[in-house]
Amino acid sequence: MIIAMFEIEFGDADGGKAREDEAYVQQGLLRIPAMAIVNHIENQGSFMRDCYEHLEATDQQHVATYAMVLIVGLQSVKAERNGDNRALDKDTPPVLPVQLVKLRHGVFLKDVLDPFW
Repeated sequence: MIIAMFEIEFGDADGGKAREDEAYVQQGLLRIPAMAIVNHIENQGSFMRDCYEHLEATDQQHVATYAMVLIVGLQSVKAERNGDNRALDKDTPPVLPVQLVKLRHGVFLKDVLDPFW
């Protein structure tokens, strides 16, 4: 889904003949047309679009690079499994917003953050 949303291309998708007028953001073997990132930002609403447009060109490039790093990271997310490739037995921590607002700060630290630090 995320690959289609950002028009991600793998490896040397066009045999090294990228159109010179089309800019890409590249991370390893993945690349995204820069306009796909701009289009995604514009689809987030007028506030996001206006914030992006007020950035200098170098800062806009940083946003595009960060988006690529984020996408690469999301692609590596895997479900937690045990040795038999089954879901882990332990309950997942309460991380939905409706659950988090009900937690006291100490419980949040103990049950949600501490197991991962």
